[in-house]
Amino acid sequence: MPSRTSSGFKGEPHSPLVLIALSLWVGALTAGLIGPWGALLAPLAFIKRWRWAVTVALLGAALFLLRVHEVHANPLESKSVGVFVATLNSSFSPTHQRVNGSYLSAKEFSAAATLTTFGQYSTHIPVRLISKSFFNGTTSEVVAGSGRIISATDQSLGGVLLAQSLRSIRPANIAQRFAAKFRSNFLAVASKFQGDSSALIPGMVLGDTSLQSDGFTQSMQRAGLTHLTAVSGENFAIIALFTLALLKRAIPRRFGLRYLLLAAILICFVVVVGPSPSVLRASVMTSTLVLGKVRGVRSHSLNSLALAVAILLILNPFQAKSFGFALSVAATAGIIIFAEPLERKLPQVIAIPLAATIACTPIIVLLSGQLSWSSLPANILASIAVTPVTILGLISALFANVSVTLGEVIFSGTQPFAWWITAVARVAASNTLLYLPKTVIGAAIPIAFAVAIIKKKRWLIYLLILAVAAAIFTPRSFWPGEHWLLVNCDVGQGDGLVLRTAKHSAIVIDVGPDPDLMDACLQRLHINQIPLLILTHFHADHVTGLAKVLRGRSVGKIWVSHFHEPLSEYAIVMSQLRGRQVERVTPGESFTVGPADIEVLASGDGSTMAPVTGTTINNSSIAVIIKEGAFSLFAGGDIEPEAQELILASHRVSKVDVLKVSHHGSRNQYLPLLDALAPKVAFISVGKGNMYGHPSPTLLRELAKQGVKTYRTDLDGALALDASLHERSLKVQWWSVHLK
Repeated sequence: MPSRTSSGFKGEPHSPLVLIALSLWVGALTAGLIGPWGALLAPLAFIKRWRWAVTVALLGAALFLLRVHEVHANPLESKSVGVFVATLNSSFSPTHQRVNGSYLSAKEFSAAATLTTFGQYSTHIPVRLISKSFFNGTTSEVVAGSGRIISATDQSLGGVLLAQSLRSIRPANIAQRFAAKFRSNFLAVASKFQGDSSALIPGMVLGDTSLQSDGFTQSMQRAGLTHLTAVSGENFAIIALFTLALLKRAIPRRFGLRYLLLAAILICFVVVVGPSPSVLRASVMTSTLVLGKVRGVRSHSLNSLALAVAILLILNPFQAKSFGFALSVAATAGIIIFAEPLERKLPQVIAIPLAATIACTPIIVLLSGQLSWSSLPANILASIAVTPVTILGLISALFANVSVTLGEVIFSGTQPFAWWITAVARVAASNTLLYLPKTVIGAAIPIAFAVAIIKKKRWLIYLLILAVAAAIFTPRSFWPGEHWLLVNCDVGQGDGLVLRTAKHSAIVIDVGPDPDLMDACLQRLHINQIPLLILTHFHADHVTGLAKVLRGRSVGKIWVSHFHEPLSEYAIVMSQLRGRQVERVTPGESFTVGPADIEVLASGDGSTMAPVTGTTINNSSIAVIIKEGAFSLFAGGDIEPEAQELILASHRVSKVDVLKVSHHGSRNQYLPLLDALAPKVAFISVGKGNMYGHPSPTLLRELAKQGVKTYRTDLDGALALDASLHERSLKVQWWSVHLK
């Protein structure tokens, strides 16, 4: 029988239960990543008891593959449209709008569901249900409608069901209706208060993040406080321990009854919050910690955690591939293994978040590739307010369902504590981040540091610090180079061009379809001033990244096309540019921006536009020749042959050093313009595996025939050039360690 002292922990990581959990996990993970035979690699991690490891790892792989077969063994993917019946497993929430081709997708709402009938087929498969209009559905509600099935990239789903119509045919069960009403009443109270601190509270208490803005969510992520934006294991632990303390006072002698009531209360809490995978993980992981705390033995906690992992993987093997699952397990294991030794030297308020951070850091690197210097201090400072926010918020939610006024009074009491968390996040988010490659090499760096510290290997610590510092302070020998002048950012299927005018300052032409990719490129280049921003035309793959480009940067003049189509994208862009210096230029005009001389060749004003056709919006692009010293560049957005021919006929075209190839290298090019420009280097901004066949093989052959060095972002990554036309491409970032 294990001892109740810390010495009883010795050898516990090699107990059969822990070995089973690890083997199941590795077996399912390898099966999900590289097929069933990959499970045979699992035993390599376990020197002892390898027969157990082999058997259980193969069992994990078998469970994963059986679940894959169960989910995907259905005849529905080939069906176009049919009448369906499905049971909702969550409520509907808005999806992130995506760029489809040149347009921003319409706003949609999605929910997890189990499809039970589709046309003549009876089935039972998990799907993602998408609706173009909001449907006020509740978990366990049965809905019907017509729609079509498309394949899903997520292996855990049998498909994505695009609903054309949707109606309720059976209401949710009484428990879920009560939970929905409970959440709705609390959200109504929270909505009466303004600011990020008010929006944070429903997330921490009930997991409802609908009031949180994207900017606030990003600040919390950058500060390393993402786990506080929604219900996490920490919130579950606080509620469980608080409830247990109350039950100890109310029921001092009935030990069994006390824990039965605790279990019932936590189950009710799970129902109210919603039984999403993340919530179920948090509840199970929290239960292991509470169980260990009750028993007073770390070894019991570790075995309980292993049992929880095994059960969760058996029920849903797809979680083996989930970063959320891995972080949840790692944080719990870190607290179990490291917290007590750390508490001997550090206060508990520091030891617990440090223990979780140590275990989670390698996974965070694999997930985001970034480490915040301020993450640990931010978690320590924020932890002061987490308990009062969680407890007072829960009490407010309870009273909001009895008396709105009383609920509001208690909710206002949580405000100072929530304000403290948001203030800590704002300060922490403003600090520089360390970026590591999102690979095993990147994850190995913090692991090596931890091992060196634990083993007290000073020489290894100094060596690692020296290696990281060298990587941070010598990136100029790599990409983009110390004297870079022009960078074609890798923004996928879209455009984003940066021409440096001074240190930290650049002209930007188009901002791509993905705000994060364009913002990351500008951050990597340390650009915080944009004296001129040119949005060539209003197709989504050229303008959707605008919001993040504007945020935190000084932006001067903004040129936009005279042509206002597509109207939806135009309206979004102009709302984001409200109050800024927006201009519409005319062909023939010349401007000077810092050291750059710019001549406008086309601007969508009608002088270079063909009659209205499918290419009209492309031909409305602003086209310019920019000269900076001896360097010259032609960039024309998506102009096609009609506009290109008119530009050539204007007799304002001259030879250039660099051609930013129009329309992502499509076959629609007017070759006489290429002859007149006679570029030495051509950049093609194109997405990997795009559906349009860009770039055109015909164009590539023509560029090669003319001796033009051609680079493309789908193969070469981000592209950099200096004034001497020495180019650098960013193909692989396995070595990339930098600050920003």
